[in-house]
Amino acid sequence: MSAHMVHMAMMGLLVSVAAPTLLLVLARIAPRLDRWTVPAAVVLPGFVLLHAAVTVWDHSARLPPLLDAAMPVAMLGGAVLFWAPVLGARHRLPDTGRTLYLYTAMPLLDLAGVWLVVVGDSAGGLSMIAGMLPLGVIAVVVTWNWIHREERRAVAEEPAHSADGPAYDTAALSAVEGGTSMGVHTRTEFPPREGRARGGRGREARSRDHRHREHRLQDHRHRDRTW
Repeated sequence: MSAHMVHMAMMGLLVSVAAPTLLLVLARIAPRLDRWTVPAAVVLPGFVLLHAAVTVWDHSARLPPLLDAAMPVAMLGGAVLFWAPVLGARHRLPDTGRTLYLYTAMPLLDLAGVWLVVVGDSAGGLSMIAGMLPLGVIAVVVTWNWIHREERRAVAEEPAHSADGPAYDTAALSAVEGGTSMGVHTRTEFPPREGRARGGRGREARSRDHRHREHRLQDHRHRDRTW
């Protein structure tokens, strides 16, 4: 492996490993630095342009030693800002946003390595792309954690729904019994009462008919005795 391949692989690892590690360390020892971070909508296109510019400039021009040493520092600083929406606090994206952010950034950042392959530096381009592979691993981990949290949230909410079910049914039954359940009482309370009322009137009518027949029988018996 040539020194050039090592250099390009280190540039990729600078973005995918060194920058997120440095951000996590800074979050512990100097959390106030998080206020210097910028939103994802600004840092993503800005870092993609910085990454491409450093890669192209490093490949195309003979830079002075001081400027050549400043290139990795600029790349590291931009990469730390790039990771802030994923691992930071102030501009941290939600789980869905972090997943989309990383999966959008991966092909855009690989364009610089593809450009190196196109212009003839296949070893350097492939080395840079290989050095960026941990970015994909982190994206998979973020996605997996998101799915796992959603599953735990769904499981945690199931007892609440089951506990609310009986309370809702009891309230609904109480409302129906009280005659306030959106007109349901007209179908649940009144027909049984009307049925009972009609049943009562029917029994009274049958009782009157029975008494009337008894009176008629008594009249006929009295007449028979008379005759």
